[in-house]
Order: sequence, then C-alpha cells, then structure tokens
Amino acid sequence: IEGKERYRVTGDHLDFIKQSETAVMTQKVVFTDEGSQLFTDHLTYHLNSETAVFIQGGRIISAGDELQSQTGIYETRNNLFRFRSSVKLKNKDYQVVTDTMHYHTLSERSDFMSYTLITSDSGTIECELGQYESKSGKSKFIRNVEMRSNDNLLCADTLYYDKFNELGSARGLIS
Repeated sequence: IEGKERYRVTGDHLDFIKQSETAVMTQKVVFTDEGSQLFTDHLTYHLNSETAVFIQGGRIISAGDELQSQTGIYETRNNLFRFRSSVKLKNKDYQVVTDTMHYHTLSERSDFMSYTLITSDSGTIECELGQYESKSGKSKFIRNVEMRSNDNLLCADTLYYDKFNELGSARGLIS
C-alpha cells in the first residue's frame, strides 16, 4: 500500500475490506513514513482517516530513537504516534519507560502522559507527566518529579531543563 507517495506499507499478507476502506496486513509488516519505520506482525490501516493501528506489539525506529509499545496508533496526517501499554523508548543518551506516550516524528517531541521513568548515565528522573524535545534539548517534567544524580535528590512539582545550555529550574514544592 502506498499513500500520496509519502508512506509505504509492506507485509506478507493483506486483506482489504472495501466497505470500510480498511487494509489489514499481517506477518512481517513494515510501515515507512518520512524517516520513521514501524515494525509489527498485525497492522490495520484506515484509508479514510489515514491512521495505522497495531495492537499486538510494535517497534518504531525514528531519528535515532527506538520505541516499543504493546499498542499504538499512527496518525499519518499529523506525523503523530500514540502509544499505550509497556512503552519503552531507547536513545543513545537515555531510556524512557512509561505506559502512555505521544511521539511527534517531525519535531521529535515525546509527550509522557502517565508515570514515567527516565534513566541515563547521569541518573534518573521520575514524573507523572512530561515532555522532551530531542531537537532543542528542552524538557519539562510535571507532578511528583524526582531527579536523582549520584547521591543527590531533587523533588519538585515541575522541573524544566535545557540540555544544550545546561540550565534547569524547579517550581512548586521543592525539596
């Protein structure tokens, strides 16, 4: 399946349901769209809404990031992945584990929508909500934020960090 010369989907088996304009691909499915690739064994693509849905596990490679999730929806019109259940993001500098995350492929922005644990060589960050923009290096962590580095612990309601300028600030209840 190819759409507007922007994305390409391959797999070993395809069923097309004309009434609902839905394609179901199974076995070794690869969905490629503007530098991102989704790998799964079962993908349902809705042609009218231009959304791809996987519910049996998927792996995404995009801009040096590798994401895994049990279920997900990719909105091709907005270049937005919405992940749910056992979400893991790996990058050369950090790893993220959460339950719900949105990933914008063009801006390389991750939005954390539930409890999140971020691990890197310099320590860990825990929060309930957050956002990280890979291109700008800017992040914002919200609600019950705990940042650990060596023997140091910082707790706050909100934590902002600019990776490239090495500037951070904490707001709310800070300890």
